[in-house]
Amino acid sequence: MRKKWLGTALAAMLAVSFAFAGGCAKTTPSADDLATVWAALATEKFMRDEEVKNRPACELNFAGMKNETQSLQIMLTAKQKITNFDLGVADLKSADGKVFSKDRISVYAERYVNVDKPMFTGGEWAAPAGYYPDALVPLDKYQIRREDKVEMREDGEVTGGEKSVATKGNNQGIWIDVHIPSDAVAGTYAGEFTLTLNKTRKKAIPVSLKVYDLAMPDEVHSKSAFDIWYGSIAGGEGENFDGETTYQTYYDYLLTKRLTCENVPPQYTSSLDVWIDYVAELAENPKVTTCAIPNQFFQREPGDLLSISGLKTTYKKILNKNIELREAGNTKIDILKKLFFYLDDEPWPGERTDNIKKNCARIHTAKTELLAEYSSQFLKYPDLADSLKGIFNMVPSSEMYPEMIVDSKSESAYEPDLDVSNGLTSWCPISFAYDNPVFRAKAYEHQARGDIMWWYTCVGNSPVPSLLAESIPINIRLQSWMQYDYNVEGVLYWQVCHWNELSDPYENLHYAGYGGGEGILLYPGVRYGMKTPLSSVRLENLRLGQQDYEYFWMLNEYLSAAGGGETARDVVSGIGKNLYSGTTVLDTEAIYSGEYKGHGVLEESRIKLLDILQEFAKGEQDKARQLISAM
Repeated sequence: MRKKWLGTALAAMLAVSFAFAGGCAKTTPSADDLATVWAALATEKFMRDEEVKNRPACELNFAGMKNETQSLQIMLTAKQKITNFDLGVADLKSADGKVFSKDRISVYAERYVNVDKPMFTGGEWAAPAGYYPDALVPLDKYQIRREDKVEMREDGEVTGGEKSVATKGNNQGIWIDVHIPSDAVAGTYAGEFTLTLNKTRKKAIPVSLKVYDLAMPDEVHSKSAFDIWYGSIAGGEGENFDGETTYQTYYDYLLTKRLTCENVPPQYTSSLDVWIDYVAELAENPKVTTCAIPNQFFQREPGDLLSISGLKTTYKKILNKNIELREAGNTKIDILKKLFFYLDDEPWPGERTDNIKKNCARIHTAKTELLAEYSSQFLKYPDLADSLKGIFNMVPSSEMYPEMIVDSKSESAYEPDLDVSNGLTSWCPISFAYDNPVFRAKAYEHQARGDIMWWYTCVGNSPVPSLLAESIPINIRLQSWMQYDYNVEGVLYWQVCHWNELSDPYENLHYAGYGGGEGILLYPGVRYGMKTPLSSVRLENLRLGQQDYEYFWMLNEYLSAAGGGETARDVVSGIGKNLYSGTTVLDTEAIYSGEYKGHGVLEESRIKLLDILQEFAKGEQDKARQLISAM
């Protein structure tokens, strides 16, 4: 031990002597001495102690259209202890001098959370226990807290805490968002970011950004209902909780991810009139896709059945408000269009399915009577009549039970010519049911006769759709591709902040024995002095998938206008066959060998879609079709 110390001391003295001699005076120690630095796509995720093979060079190449956010990662693998890491961003510039401001670039530290009880630990869905990157903390907030163990250096600098990588071979991710504003100038921009380790070791990171001359619509076309259990928020936010303001912040935050909360903040449910006034505002917000009608506004009769007269009273108040606004000059407002019921959750055959059938019949009767009663108004506003008819009943269920269809308890319920006007005509099966081709065919039969088809994600794990922390992010991102491919209209998720004062998600992501992060997509902001919640790697991949969905929607608009019969679904299905089968992501076993190709296939396909959309936008239909044929 002494011999080693003497050798180290001698080397240090020689280095100092050499520096005084001027030999190293202008040499800046490199970050490469402390860590291997490399780049990763947003769909990649590496455990804290995972050995990573085939690490690419650290270059960040962003590409996207206006009005969207694209994301990439910088990964560090420590060669020795890292006491501090930071990333400095800079303006990006085009060859002709145009500037993309660094103010449009956000940087986050990926906080690793322990998943000590993965949902599946055996078989083909096995996921290892350990620390996974999940919470995304703004890098400037990722500071040392008083309860962290820290070190005091001789120069007085405090090191350690969260901004450290204590163990050789451990990984640390840095997540980077580039927000491309709607007024951005199309073109290619370039520059450098600066990675700094231990305050002095620096590394230049080459960065490029290609902005296409396209704009993502403000309107969200993939419907969603991601519930917030508002009662959970106060327990997680603690002293940060500010009642109605915090509720509204959480609701609005989901909208920034192109996702809609199922329920409005509780301050708007004190009465039906207050709720209607707020929903009238939401009706004009292009980012809001759905809104559940609160159950407390419905009268119940014996047997927990809906009152037809009570249904009509609720409907009438909404209709009257909408007609009043139309008569006052708001000619496009449609409060009814985004509404749905959510009366039952995960029923099994038996009494509950029978009640669903009976309540659907009552809902249908109330609508039929109102269509007659408001016939003169509907002649003037026929779109409101269509929206009234379209209010559906959300019933999450692992199957599509024949018992929920009126007058039938047999497989004949799936015949297209069956009269189901009084039964359930909207379905929300669990997403991995679509892995079965027989189930998909059954779903298509329902849709062929006019039924609505959503799906929901719950539990499960890779390679089928999952939102667990141990799930691979590409599995999460591809759910939007599968959704579009299989003509699923919307996505339901049961809860995004399932924590309380006794369960800190930063330390424990488990709920009721399920895998890590089930029901937890957000983290409370109080830990880092923020009034907004913190996002997660999983939520950001959902957001990226929602953006991909808009690519498909835009492509379909161009293809429909051009004629020829081809649809965006044909294109997505053609790409998808290289990435998934049913709802199973292909070749996921290669993730752990470092040989998985799906991340690159997805990103290359997205860029090709941008090129296709660009050609259509320029009016070059033939070129666009040639690019489609070459995919």
